[in-house]
Amino acid sequence: MLLTAEVMQEFLAKALFGKDWQKNKKYVVHRQGNMANAQQRYNSSAWFTYYTSMYEKKTVNPALNQGEKTHTCNVVFLLNLQCIGKKAEDFMLSTLFWDEREDIRAMLDHLNCVLLETPRTVVSAPYFQDGANTILSYETVFKISCALTITEELPLMPSLELRGGLKISS
Repeated sequence: MLLTAEVMQEFLAKALFGKDWQKNKKYVVHRQGNMANAQQRYNSSAWFTYYTSMYEKKTVNPALNQGEKTHTCNVVFLLNLQCIGKKAEDFMLSTLFWDEREDIRAMLDHLNCVLLETPRTVVSAPYFQDGANTILSYETVFKISCALTITEELPLMPSLELRGGLKISS
């Protein structure tokens, strides 16, 4: 399974909101540079942005050959989570205990992942939205190890033709 932004959104919504995750999933959004402050759109106690800042490949499937159908590698990645709103500090401090929660372990196990036991810090920082609405946000980073599997043929890069007539083929 590939850990897409959509998969991460569902995991975080379940971890943060429990059984109410589907109705509250809209408060967990993938971070973008031009995001509007969700506090202005929704009357929520908190909203969350997330992004993955690093993927580091640790191991390789030893029988990796072109034409094979299953490819697996172990990856460690950093999942960054930011929370803004009236209950932001409460939500983020609760993430310090995620390594002790059975439901978090089970959800990550379902994704072939494990939350690494590393020191986790929650930091506060101002959230600026073009100077229009400065509020305080809380942020943390999770280090997660995951077995990524692709069950399809690995594609070769296609031919590229550039304006100057240079053609690069695979």
